[in-house]
Amino acid sequence: MKRISFFLFYVVAFAVASLHTACEKMEEPATFNVVLPPGLPTTAYAGRELAFDVGVEASAGLEKIEVRMDFQSVAGSEKNSFENASSDTYSFLFTPTRFDIGRNLTFVIVAHDKRGYTTTATHHVTVEEAPINISMLLPSELPETIFIDEHLEFEIQVVSEMEIRKIETLLHGMAIDSLTQTEFADPFATDYRFSFSPGNDDAGMELVFTVRVTDEEEKTAEVTYTVTVDGDRAPQPIITYTAELGSQMSAEHGHFLNLATGSVHFRQGVAAISADIDLLLFYSSSTRGNLAAPDFQNAAQFIYTAANSGDDALGEWPTRNNTKLANVTSSVTEAAFEAIEKDDALISIFEGVANTANALSALAVGNVTVFQTADGKHGLIRITKVPENNADSMVLEVKVQQ
Repeated sequence: MKRISFFLFYVVAFAVASLHTACEKMEEPATFNVVLPPGLPTTAYAGRELAFDVGVEASAGLEKIEVRMDFQSVAGSEKNSFENASSDTYSFLFTPTRFDIGRNLTFVIVAHDKRGYTTTATHHVTVEEAPINISMLLPSELPETIFIDEHLEFEIQVVSEMEIRKIETLLHGMAIDSLTQTEFADPFATDYRFSFSPGNDDAGMELVFTVRVTDEEEKTAEVTYTVTVDGDRAPQPIITYTAELGSQMSAEHGHFLNLATGSVHFRQGVAAISADIDLLLFYSSSTRGNLAAPDFQNAAQFIYTAANSGDDALGEWPTRNNTKLANVTSSVTEAAFEAIEKDDALISIFEGVANTANALSALAVGNVTVFQTADGKHGLIRITKVPENNADSMVLEVKVQQ
């Protein structure tokens, strides 16, 4: 019995000693995690940085931190150097592009420790167009009508979340250079000064001004202001000149005319200045002398073709102006033509025409044609010579607005 008791005592003592030794050999559990800050945005905006700090702990020591998208490491995201290998703050930075708009992006921040283990944290965002946060406040009372000799001036309060890069005013779709501002004492809030004095041609017109603000992300906001100019337009002096146009086979005279300046051009190189060409001449055996706008299709298809004009073929011009023409011989006598010295008569004659065309055929000496160019200039043409063949010329006496 004593032997059994002693044996049991020995076994228990050995077990207690072994348990004590095992407890002494147990290690503290490894700490290894990636901690995202609370309240991270779930929406990212194209062109704007998405940035936040990520906490990383690794009791075994950090080897590397990176960001992955679609199981691939994001270029430039790796961090391999740490002041404290057991604890680090990783700066996450990503700027979505316009190509990312509408996409749901998943970022996986991956930490590697010196044991070869990894741990991760995941963040999801949806990419949207950056909001436009630009406010523009016009004065509460603005005139609806001003007189032609009146000056208009007021301020518009502009406030923007992003830096203001430019404020401009457009009229008829064109920016007014004197009202374009690109420098600001405070790029987030400014009083933009609008200033305008109507010109002679604005009389009786309804003017629609568009004030546009552009921020540093190239986003824009606009506000419009409409005003009617009261008063009568003062008639202006006109330009008078004589031009000689050659038919399509003429080697002596050019075939194309700039009605505003009177300059005549041959076909070689004319495509490069097509925006300046308002009128052309061609001859046919049936209709003889014909004047046409550059957008007259028959002239492009049969007269000034690639076969005889190469790269300057009428059909290849980047701009084919749509000059409007009408034969007014029956209503404008030679005496009336000679007497015109101001542009109000030119405008009145054109406005009195019921129908216009982009070509006139079978023209004769003494015929008078009224026109309006694509940019709105009015004028009259009196024909003093017509071509006898496709190498001959036509002489025009022209009166046109300045």
